[in-house]
Amino acid sequence: MNRKTGDLILSLLVVAATAALGLVRRRNSGDDPTASVAARVVDDPPPGADVLADDDRFLDRVPGVGTAVRRAAANDVREEWAAVDVSGRDALALVDVVQEDLPYHVAPAAADHESGVYVEHDDATVVVTAVGWERLRNRRY
Repeated sequence: MNRKTGDLILSLLVVAATAALGLVRRRNSGDDPTASVAARVVDDPPPGADVLADDDRFLDRVPGVGTAVRRAAANDVREEWAAVDVSGRDALALVDVVQEDLPYHVAPAAADHESGVYVEHDDATVVVTAVGWERLRNRRY
């Protein structure tokens, strides 16, 4: 093997190793998009809000939503929020599902009720909401 071919192969190996290291660091850095699904028990839904009945646990098909609803109802969470974080490439799409595909009630600014999806679960009325963000830890500008 001549010197030019050896230098080319060495350069390709350095580039490939650098790219692989970058991918490993990105996967391990916690920069995945994250959505937080939160739920809490309310006394009554707001007037005009559609209320879902979760009798057949269909909300379990939406990541984090069924878990948050069950935690809020089981622990009668009223002052705080029972939250579940969902990470991964589809996490931000979860926010769209909750806010656009389910009957999301948008409360006026001065209202006594929260914006969210209202659900009847185990004799409790629970409001569910989702917020998405990308974690930007360890980034320098």
